[in-house]
Amino acid sequence: MIKSFRAIVIKRRQFMENDLSVVILNQDGDRIDVIAKGAGTPASKRRAHLEPINLIDCTLYYSRNHIYLHEVKCIKSFVNLKSNLDSITQTQKLLQIIEKNTYPENPDARIFDLMLETIECFNQADPHPLSLEMALIKLANIMGILPNFIELELKYRKAIEFFKVSHSSSLKRLTTNQEENNTIKVAVQNLF
Repeated sequence: MIKSFRAIVIKRRQFMENDLSVVILNQDGDRIDVIAKGAGTPASKRRAHLEPINLIDCTLYYSRNHIYLHEVKCIKSFVNLKSNLDSITQTQKLLQIIEKNTYPENPDARIFDLMLETIECFNQADPHPLSLEMALIKLANIMGILPNFIELELKYRKAIEFFKVSHSSSLKRLTTNQEENNTIKVAVQNLF
């Protein structure tokens, strides 16, 4: 069986001598482990398309035991994000959480949309300091594990409610000081 779709590269690692094992999140929110034959060599033309955080169009071949990458084309590589160490670190943290907490038997397209929205946010020249926390709150809400944060002051609970329902572009309207940022970061850090 052959399937084509849009996906985000979550992780890649060397597999055997000349191949790569790649974890992708497709547009349906399905996390898929694929093998990219020959992409592990330095001369491979497909290797650059399979960098983590890239948005790709791909075609997969489903065999009896494995899923193989047949074709791949990078749609967007998010150059601004990849040139900012803090943005890379925060995006990698989100990618790791998504990799560990999404399962093939329970796909959700909202997770793909959230991931793409967050990557686009970090690709901006100056992302908001609470961009990752907003993404984590939305992810926890999608997964049904978001606590009520009753121990927080009302203004922080309202901020978390705002994060749950708003697009990341609306963070520009939110002005917070360092103390408020730290309080929200501490409250969110133990979600996953």
